[in-house]
Amino acid sequence: MLRYLLRRLLITVVVLFGVSIIVFAIVHLQPGNPYASMLDPDTPLEVREEVMRKLGYYDPLPLQYVKWLGRALTGDFGYSIQMGAKVSTLIGQRIGNTVLLALTAALLAIVLAVPFGFFAAIRQGRVSDMVLTVVNFGIVSVPAFFLAMILI
Repeated sequence: MLRYLLRRLLITVVVLFGVSIIVFAIVHLQPGNPYASMLDPDTPLEVREEVMRKLGYYDPLPLQYVKWLGRALTGDFGYSIQMGAKVSTLIGQRIGNTVLLALTAALLAIVLAVPFGFFAAIRQGRVSDMVLTVVNFGIVSVPAFFLAMILI
């Protein structure tokens, strides 16, 4: 059992590492300079270059990735230029509603799925059993976040 858990944990770490590389690549493959909108258009070129150097814009990509991953692992998700606030602050402001919606959706799915499963078990082998089993499987298979979006 311990071997199985360790193997699953290793797979999880590898998948998360792969996802982090994909997210980093997508962010860096976007056209334009994401830092340009942080500065006033009238900022002198020398000041602009100094800010870019401090932010690590000119660092090699592997070093940028290591810095980015380190900040993400410590909870520093950066600054939202559009919203004018730290991303962690914005997440903190919205996490309560997100959790409430996700829990409501999961509860609704369970409240509907358990009775359907019970009636399918009572009518085992009949057409109603097959229909209820398919419906039950569909209800349980819908991710809670998707059901939450539908509930909005």
